[in-house]
Amino acid sequence: MSVADQIRLNATRHNNLVSSVTSLEYAAPALKENLAKIVTLKEALTKKQSQLRLLHQKTAKERYEAFEKENSTFSKFGHKITGRADKFAAKAQKEMEEYRVAQENEDTAIAERASLIQDIEVEEGKTASLRDAVREYTMVSEQLDHLYETVLRHAGAEFPEYDEKLFINDQVQRRSVQAQKELEEAQQCFDAINLSEQFFKQAFISMGQASTASGADLMGSSLANLTKRQALSKAAELFRQADLTMQPAIRIRPDLYQPIGPFNVPGGNMMGDVYFDNIFSDMSMDKKISQSIVTNRNQHNKLASMMETSQKQFEEAKMRTDQSQRESVKFKTEIDAVRRDIFARVLAGGGGGGNSIDHQQQQQYPHNTYQYQSQQSYMPPPTLPQEPYQRQPMPYNSAPPAYDQNVRQDVHV
Repeated sequence: MSVADQIRLNATRHNNLVSSVTSLEYAAPALKENLAKIVTLKEALTKKQSQLRLLHQKTAKERYEAFEKENSTFSKFGHKITGRADKFAAKAQKEMEEYRVAQENEDTAIAERASLIQDIEVEEGKTASLRDAVREYTMVSEQLDHLYETVLRHAGAEFPEYDEKLFINDQVQRRSVQAQKELEEAQQCFDAINLSEQFFKQAFISMGQASTASGADLMGSSLANLTKRQALSKAAELFRQADLTMQPAIRIRPDLYQPIGPFNVPGGNMMGDVYFDNIFSDMSMDKKISQSIVTNRNQHNKLASMMETSQKQFEEAKMRTDQSQRESVKFKTEIDAVRRDIFARVLAGGGGGGNSIDHQQQQQYPHNTYQYQSQQSYMPPPTLPQEPYQRQPMPYNSAPPAYDQNVRQDVHV
């Protein structure tokens, strides 16, 4: 059967699927806008709640000054003695006006907060239906792509422009997959180096504590020696963790990232630090700690350079991925336009109808029912009645029929 015949047979189903896709194209942009609006509303709600707390405190202060402080017996008695009753009345009126304004501001903020909460509830109510519409759009799009791939599988001879578009689209898809892979690798390298940087910072904090304790040890502090040894031990462990977390980045891109060790962390022992502790051993240890900080600072500069490289690699990989995704969407739109144009040109020369691909599959495999997700846009064709199977009588003592690989063995009667 030619491609044109296949197109005519599947004309009705194609029109239904195209209509469904067109009616659901709004879903993905609407869902993106809906989620962004929810984030914006929640941020505004957080700010409004902080503002409302301040307004509530101010209202409580103005209420105290308007009712309790100025109307107290001590205050009235004081103004009566001094003969400032008129000033007392003017000040009380002013305090009452300030309280009224503060209360109005608080009430306005409460109403705005309630409005924000209501808007968030409305938008969150839309999210579920939009997600369902996006899922339905994805399902219908996959069904339409499957129809195109099945009907136009051998359309290169009759429609060479479609074959050319397919070739370009395959190249774009491969570039998109490769760009996504590079982005994932760049993300892993960036995360590994960033974590190593965090361990390095903590290690330098411990080295600083060891240097401070070493200075106190030189002054004769009894506890400084123990603090110094604990800080050095912690710094050595943190440097080891920093080196281990770098290994994934080194495995992925050995051309860009190298090990950052070895690290120089002076160690001690109980015999030398406690039993034979003296000013000369303390001075020697203090000198080793200072040299260690300088050496490890150079290693940190090396790590900082690799950090900049990994961040640059990640940003470039993200740009390539975004560009490849835009190209993929663009060529997908173009190839869909070519497919619809082919259907339109063929159907313009003759009407559609007949047995579609799904109808033919139902006739060939009646035990497989086609389940389509969108009941509004497409109804599966009715299953035609099948002739009852007639079992042929077998002669007595005859051998069973030989296995035929062209006969479906999974159909049992």
